[in-house]
Amino acid sequence: MSWNYRVGTHVFSYKKVFTSNPKLAEMKDERLFSMIEVYYDEDGKPNGYADKINPTDNWEDLQDLIGTLDLLKLAVDKPIIDIDNFPNEWNPLAKVSIYNEEGYVDNLEVWDYVVTKKGKVLQITHDDMSNLTYQEIERHATLEEIEKFKK
Repeated sequence: MSWNYRVGTHVFSYKKVFTSNPKLAEMKDERLFSMIEVYYDEDGKPNGYADKINPTDNWEDLQDLIGTLDLLKLAVDKPIIDIDNFPNEWNPLAKVSIYNEEGYVDNLEVWDYVVTKKGKVLQITHDDMSNLTYQEIERHATLEEIEKFKK
């Protein structure tokens, strides 16, 4: 098994974390980035990660710290790992669906691509689309579904 440092990203949900603080729970979710350790199987595919790390802390030797910093610099040139969909790579064009209490996708914006409950891919072109209600939307479309839709 091998490992390396990678940049990882996930959506931080104030609603899930601050359940006892209604004011903080109302804050909009945000995407966060951090350095993670990614572990690979024999075929070189990611099969695990550690995200609660501080790789620059508590080194007994300055050269070891410098070597770690060099490895961290290499990590920023690699594709970013989508922790919410591990082991997939994150793409800023793709969106993770966040659902409200009623079960509807809560983070929809104009120009998003979505998949309906009937499996149809559509693009939201304006705020009030008469042919698409919130109840009909299943989730955001994947990049593969978007590419197929555009053809």
